[in-house]
Amino acid sequence: MGLSKFILFLVATSFSFLTIGQEKNRYMVFFTDKDATPYVVGEPSAFLSQRSIDRRNHHAVETTQQDLPVDPQFVSNLNAMGCDVFFTTRWMNGALVQMEESMVSSVLAMDFVESVEYIAPGAVLSREKNIPAEPEEFFNPSVIFATSDLQNEMLGVDIMHEEGYDGAGKLVAVFDAGFRYANVYKPFEHLFTTNKILATWNMVDNSGNVYDEVSSHGSSVLSLISGQYEDDFIESTLDP
Repeated sequence: MGLSKFILFLVATSFSFLTIGQEKNRYMVFFTDKDATPYVVGEPSAFLSQRSIDRRNHHAVETTQQDLPVDPQFVSNLNAMGCDVFFTTRWMNGALVQMEESMVSSVLAMDFVESVEYIAPGAVLSREKNIPAEPEEFFNPSVIFATSDLQNEMLGVDIMHEEGYDGAGKLVAVFDAGFRYANVYKPFEHLFTTNKILATWNMVDNSGNVYDEVSSHGSSVLSLISGQYEDDFIESTLDP
């Protein structure tokens, strides 16, 4: 089916309200412009991958100023003020920061800041979390195989495969709540032995570990994309 050619980028995006009461909270800081950015629309290779450029050319999608990264000087200025800048968004022209509430007025006073939006309490990007024990059993194949064929036919998966649409050579990004145990389950083993996991990032914990999350919803979604078990394409539920 070509599934072995999938390259996956997994991102855990679950949210938590732990560590409430810490001095720093999370805010989105939106910038005014990109007028002084060192990047220019006419040189997309400086801020876009070649794969992205090729895809845009294929679909006749123009590169605009919105695609430019945020001004790096704005980020440096926020860091110099004592803000903890973790992530930036070029399309929203802003940054996610952790800072004390007392700093908001000073940040708003900066001429490059358009607005500041309160996101959530607590500096969760620095919290610690426990790693759950590995499960003893993945699933019962006799139950799964009884439903997979019908589900695939309802979605037209069999027809897509017959017509050659199997995802071969595609880069797949999976943004979900967590990929619990995906690194130890047999149906995902081929992704790791063939180095098809391109990168992972946990946006909540600010780490590369997406496999010790409480949620396994991302693993369930990933199983639909790339799960392999005894040469059969299956759908599976990953909650132990």
